[in-house]
Amino acid sequence: MRTLQAMEKQAQFVPGFELALRAEAELVVENAFDQSHFRPVHRVENLPRFRREDHPDGAYAVSGSFTLPTSPWQKGRRGDLVDVPFRATAYSPTIVLSNLGGDHPYSMITTAMPISPTETIARLSLIMPGSPSREDCLYLLEQAKAGLMQDAFIWEGMRRPETIDPVESDAIILGFRVFSDGFRTIGQGAVAGAGIGVS
Repeated sequence: MRTLQAMEKQAQFVPGFELALRAEAELVVENAFDQSHFRPVHRVENLPRFRREDHPDGAYAVSGSFTLPTSPWQKGRRGDLVDVPFRATAYSPTIVLSNLGGDHPYSMITTAMPISPTETIARLSLIMPGSPSREDCLYLLEQAKAGLMQDAFIWEGMRRPETIDPVESDAIILGFRVFSDGFRTIGQGAVAGAGIGVS
């Protein structure tokens, strides 16, 4: 992951938390690409529109922007709104790097480890520029955990339909699913290849 290697030279990795979720592991990472959920679930002020981006490592990457209220991290006058660039990069079906840019940038790396078809351990850590204060790190981790809990409420009652009638805003999610399917194809090929020459 050349992106993470480059960030390591100029940022601080802050260990975060793990959370047991009653959800499929891929839902946790897919969530970063669900542009339509950020407004109703996380109350961003705009309806984001993501764009696919090429990535040198073959990862699945998108970019967009969020309109957010000011906060202890997104500084500004109380009641003001700020536009924050957003980028999500999935390196596998269960690893995603989320970058929030602007005047106060930071990143989160989220992994999802399946422990059953419907149970997952999610782990999230921060990647912070410079030397962040303990208070800033705790605030961002609290916000991240609260966001996952908001998502978990929906995931726990969700069942994937066998077929869907996609709308335009689903294209980014469907692209991620195609990306994820590629990993399963590779795995199946490795299993098949392991049997070559075995009598």
